[in-house]
Amino acid sequence: MNAENHFKRVSTNNPEAERNILQRLGSVTKIHWWQERYNSTILKVSAATGTPLIDVRGAFLEHPDL
Repeated sequence: MNAENHFKRVSTNNPEAERNILQRLGSVTKIHWWQERYNSTILKVSAATGTPLIDVRGAFLEHPDL
């Protein structure tokens, strides 16, 4: 996934939204880092609670050409 394209899609090319998002993220390249941290937490909680999980992010990462 291209971080810049994802950022533009999420911010709907709105300069104000971009500023607000970047204020929290710090930089566009942090998008992948936050996604990875979020996913890691979900995997840990699922394992700890015995909750069934479908690892969609992992599947997408295995097939980057989707």
